[in-house]
Amino acid sequence: MSKIAILSIHGIGEQKPGFADKFHTKLTHSLETDCEVKCFEFEWQHLIEPEEKSLKNNLFGLCWEITRGFALNYVGDAVAYAKDSIFYKTCHKELDKKLNEISDWVEDGKICIIAHSLGTIISFDYIYNLQNIEAFGNHIFRAQSTNWIDKLDTLFFIGSPLYIYSLQRNSGGKPIKVKNWLNIYSPFDVIGYPVKNINNAFGNSNVKDLSVVCGGLFSFWNPFSHISYFNSKKVLSIICKQITGNYGSGG
Repeated sequence: MSKIAILSIHGIGEQKPGFADKFHTKLTHSLETDCEVKCFEFEWQHLIEPEEKSLKNNLFGLCWEITRGFALNYVGDAVAYAKDSIFYKTCHKELDKKLNEISDWVEDGKICIIAHSLGTIISFDYIYNLQNIEAFGNHIFRAQSTNWIDKLDTLFFIGSPLYIYSLQRNSGGKPIKVKNWLNIYSPFDVIGYPVKNINNAFGNSNVKDLSVVCGGLFSFWNPFSHISYFNSKKVLSIICKQITGNYGSGG
């Protein structure tokens, strides 16, 4: 029996192991396939959480203490993830280990990565570094790291700020090369953007930008849609159809 491995990577904010459990349950119940499916998660929050908590403990007595703590949890993740930072290097090393573990399990099957928010930036940088020998961070990985990349069938970006992070690269940089790349974003999500709009290189790549309105009555029309993707039946349907090879141009 062929195997399908699904890896979920979370975005900013307080996340704990098991963050993807509910979504993985819905996903596996909705997939119509004869393949053996196994879901994995990459929880990277624990790599930066001790430092953020240490800083938060030093805020006692300051005005807007709770708000400052909230900013540390969310803005702090994005700030900490900077090239040449300890967090950047450690995060990529741990993702490297996870994907090699998955590659061992999936054997000759296929791997699908579902990344949200800052998780899309982590996965993009990781793959970019593997594919570009001159890239910063290329030295982080073992030689066999590229073994799994041929098994990568689909890369899903959900609410990705890659458009903003392209400011880190000269003229927006260049895209990664993957078999299938779907970028799902809500038109009301001020963090998630189309990827093809970055520059001509991305515009000519095989990435598909899919605009999907998601969220409930109080979230679909505003920035809170950024945390509503994984409760969306539309998003779930797109992911399931792509994994099983039934996704068409009409979505």
